[in-house]
Amino acid sequence: MNKKTMVYNFTLILSGLSEPTENIDGALYEAGCSDALLGFRNRTPYLEFDRNASSLESAILSSIRDVESADIGAKVEQVEIEELSAPLDVLTKIPVPVIKNERAFSSKKTSAKKKPHFVS
Repeated sequence: MNKKTMVYNFTLILSGLSEPTENIDGALYEAGCSDALLGFRNRTPYLEFDRNASSLESAILSSIRDVESADIGAKVEQVEIEELSAPLDVLTKIPVPVIKNERAFSSKKTSAKKKPHFVS
């Protein structure tokens, strides 16, 4: 039986990147982040995801794995979620802080299946 999936929107706040480059863009795309928008706000990098998954936790964990497998020196420091369908304490396997936020880092959404691109 197939588990029903949904699209989850969240933002990963990163460290280890100082400015956007085509190498970063391509590496993230190749690592599976084709459903993310890369941006920098006050020199802080972030990725806004619209990830299709069976649960919010699964969506976040797979996106963290994809970012780390890109081998670009980025580290996920925090996850920001605008709306939650479950309490934060349900997300027990997420290895970084998860907070409900008013989208301080997001600028606009991207559709799935598009190569991530830079915003400033």
